[in-house]
Amino acid sequence: MDKKYVCPRCGNKNSRYVGVIKGKKYCRLCVSFQGKNAPAYTANLHKNHFLNLDYKLSDEQERIALKIKNNFENNVNTLIHAVTGAGKTELVYYSIILALNQGKRVGFAIPRKDVVIEITNRLKTAFPASLITAVYGGENHVLTGDIIILTTHQLYRYKRFFDLLIFDEIDAFPYRDSIILPSFLLRSARGAIIFLSATVNAADKANFKKQGGEVIELFHRYHGQPLPVPSIIQGWGLFRYWHLFWVMRLFFKSMDPVFIFVPTIAMAKKTFQFLNIFFKNGNYVHSQRTKRAKIINDFRHHHYRYLCTTSVLERGVTVDKLKVIVFNADHYLFDQATLIQIAGRSGRKKVDPIGRVVFISETISSAMKNAINDIREKNIGM
Repeated sequence: MDKKYVCPRCGNKNSRYVGVIKGKKYCRLCVSFQGKNAPAYTANLHKNHFLNLDYKLSDEQERIALKIKNNFENNVNTLIHAVTGAGKTELVYYSIILALNQGKRVGFAIPRKDVVIEITNRLKTAFPASLITAVYGGENHVLTGDIIILTTHQLYRYKRFFDLLIFDEIDAFPYRDSIILPSFLLRSARGAIIFLSATVNAADKANFKKQGGEVIELFHRYHGQPLPVPSIIQGWGLFRYWHLFWVMRLFFKSMDPVFIFVPTIAMAKKTFQFLNIFFKNGNYVHSQRTKRAKIINDFRHHHYRYLCTTSVLERGVTVDKLKVIVFNADHYLFDQATLIQIAGRSGRKKVDPIGRVVFISETISSAMKNAINDIREKNIGM
């Protein structure tokens, strides 16, 4: 350990990650995080905010939202463990509007850019009188606003800035297992933090309680219907594509949109090329796909019938009547949490609360078994 140097940004003390240039020490862990920082904290003078909801929270959502608001007022950190489709985002609205009308700064941090864009659009509708700013890679020229929605990588720009910081999907890549991103998170907060997750484990919840936080659980979807339990279709080699064809044919008869999740970037394009022979009006997306945001938006507006996608769309995306296929579901990249998140894309809306999820694979992995068992246990607890 290097006792003489502590990184002022990420708190690193390990000499292994401390370099020296021209006699000056620097941190190798966060040296790549370069760019303009947000201005120094000031109170938010704009206080004419209001919450616009065209639907009523369920009784359980209302109870939890008020509890979270009370925790925020008392500077108590909260971890919300809620199933996908339970309405986690809506649970923090009361806390947000309270903070805004007290002149406080609000941040909403999310690991992935696609979800930042999704949440930004939702919050613009919910808080129409507030300035909503999205900050992510390639979109960081404006760093202030009433509510700042940002990827976790952008938190380094904000030092003790957020009176209320909401962090969605704490178990998602790239935040999960990161050495420095948790430090950026804590460094950026001035007051209480609200953590949201659908797949947090028991050990993390126990540790959170030990640190003085409160864990709140919500295992009911807002429309009252259970989570869709995935069905499994096994097929060796090329037979997997045969099964994929027949499941797609079934879904196309219902005229519903379809996500086909695959484990790798290369497979996203390959699977789309196969499906495009038989099913038109489709496309594919992954983390490196150009114009990904436009393709996703076009899908929402029914320009495409289906998308082949990597796990880049496993979280935060809500589409009416969506059906889900996980192709090569036994791949090692599909862990339990990822499969649960993917399954949670379906059945999220009242127009089709049941949903449908199909796993296609050669074998049945432990992750597949555990994901299905977890979903069934949550449904029993409803």
